[in-house]
Amino acid sequence: MDASMKKFNTVVYCGLVINCLLLGIIWYSTSLLLGDPDLQWTLSYDERRLMEVMSWVKIPFMVAILVQIISLFILDKFPKIGLTIAILSSIIMLPLSLIFITGYLYAYENRTNGSLIEFTDTQADIQILFRTNQIQFMSILYIILGGVIAFLGLGFGWLLFVAGIVTLCNLKRLKNRILIGLDQDNLILTPNLYSKTYLVPFSCVNILKNNDKILKLHIVTPTLDRKITYRKAMLAGEDFNQILTHILSKISGNDLQSSSSSTQS
Repeated sequence: MDASMKKFNTVVYCGLVINCLLLGIIWYSTSLLLGDPDLQWTLSYDERRLMEVMSWVKIPFMVAILVQIISLFILDKFPKIGLTIAILSSIIMLPLSLIFITGYLYAYENRTNGSLIEFTDTQADIQILFRTNQIQFMSILYIILGGVIAFLGLGFGWLLFVAGIVTLCNLKRLKNRILIGLDQDNLILTPNLYSKTYLVPFSCVNILKNNDKILKLHIVTPTLDRKITYRKAMLAGEDFNQILTHILSKISGNDLQSSSSSTQS
């Protein structure tokens, strides 16, 4: 196996296998049922129409899977292009392709933040965790609504159902994960919902905006230039504002940038 392929997580491979299985099932069923005139007569009109539609999507699905495989190989050298074509090709195969694209987002974040030091401890000197209760509520709501809508015969319901399942699985990874914190002379950051947690020196972080709703940080290292935006609704704890103020005070130039951002907002 190519060395770059070994960097991918299990989720992306599971998603790719599921997409391939879906294509195989469609290919086999349409070839079997539409290729035999005797079997065609056993199908109702709606079933024949469904088989005909499925036979039309075989080629787009096959192209989508090929593009997804290509996106894996180019992620290291062209991460943004890889992510773009992975998302576009996954749209064709929704909802099951949500599993592949979730795994790809994990891999993209690992590639983007690969130069940072990963923070693997579960506790820090000062920390604020992800607030997961809202995400959990929405995930369960998607699953219930999606199941009901799918039961009524509307395909959109499956999209909601799978989206709820995937989000709920990702939520387990975020539970008790530090969103932002302090560890000696470093800031602890989890850039987004699909990222690992990293250590970033204070000198490499600037505050672009800090108001009641969002916090926007700019990370600049010799190998990384990235802007991160947090919605403050994502921060857990009743006293997160006081803790966050203390954390941000450790960043050089915090008072000046924070006040100017508040004025602009």
